Amino acid sequence: MSRSRSDRPDTRSYRSTRLATAPLLFDHLVGDSRESAHARGVLGRSTSVQVMDVFDGIAMPLAERMWAVQRADTDGPRLIFPFSRTDVARVSEQESRVLLCQLLEQSGLYYSVETPTREKYTQSGSYDLSGRVDVTVYSSRSATDRLLNVELKAGTPPMEAFRKDFEKLTREGIEGLWFHTLAAAGSRTVENLTAKMAEALGLLATHTSAARHTIVVAVCLLEAEVLLRRRIVLGADVESQLIDGPDAATGWTATGPGAARFLDTLGDVLGAPTSARDRRGREKLLILCPAVADDTLLHFSRQGDSYRLRAFAGALAGRAPWVQDDAPTSSDFLRQFPPVHTVDVLDQSVPLTEADRWHAIVTEHNRALGIGI
Repeated sequence: MSRSRSDRPDTRSYRSTRLATAPLLFDHLVGDSRESAHARGVLGRSTSVQVMDVFDGIAMPLAERMWAVQRADTDGPRLIFPFSRTDVARVSEQESRVLLCQLLEQSGLYYSVETPTREKYTQSGSYDLSGRVDVTVYSSRSATDRLLNVELKAGTPPMEAFRKDFEKLTREGIEGLWFHTLAAAGSRTVENLTAKMAEALGLLATHTSAARHTIVVAVCLLEAEVLLRRRIVLGADVESQLIDGPDAATGWTATGPGAARFLDTLGDVLGAPTSARDRRGREKLLILCPAVADDTLLHFSRQGDSYRLRAFAGALAGRAPWVQDDAPTSSDFLRQFPPVHTVDVLDQSVPLTEADRWHAIVTEHNRALGIGI
């Protein structure tokens, strides 16, 4: 996660006074807010939380604190991203939870953590049970005055994690914020994230069609120092808002010191991953291909059009090296299953026969990227 100073976005013209004046950001969060013109036209309703207030009042200042931790600003939060035993920084939803609670403490709003849901859910096992919402914001000290539910995510969790948490944000009947932290991401990662959200919400069509509120989705890119946002209006055609609408490809609004640089690449189709080659022209990469395995990085070795996949962690661990069906060449594979993240491991002098050592290497990279959490 560490970067040289020259690689970091220039924040001098962007840095605001939000870190010092957090209470001022919430002046308009509570009260008789107006719904956006679009939502009024589509659904003819009003809401107590304005969409932009959720973003400007919570998501954006939270992202600024996350970036300050990433930069190790001397005047920023005292929180740090801990290192694993191999000195790889771990990024999880726990950091955003701590910083969000600090933000809410300064705001004057009331909040709770791990809030029991009002509805019951069958999310594991065979019994309907109350779930938990990461953070809930209230309009008063009364525990019945729930104003906003917040779910915090990091990395690239499996599909079921998306479905479960979107179900809570949908069925609880109040405004929602999905705040998702990614250590590093490109256009493919955003594309994959959008597809997962659309699929998860598609599985909840009965609930989303009956709901009458809004979910703001905010994706915090740490290294790029970009906050992406988009809005999901429940009660309308949710999937089309993400994948079919005229703004589906560009529906993410980018804000932050690295936004201009990121927008230059957002939406570009990434080509085959490039890496160092040994003297025989061989490449060795760890790749994240959610269409093949969404719970771990896979080992990808390539020489010309020949390739092999190996799984040292996750559900496919222990499988014999394989070539993906209908992708007999490396070019076919990269075209049909483009990786959303790659790690060059050519310099790892560990024989592929030592599965335990590779398991440890892959696991550390998975943890650093938040994969499978």
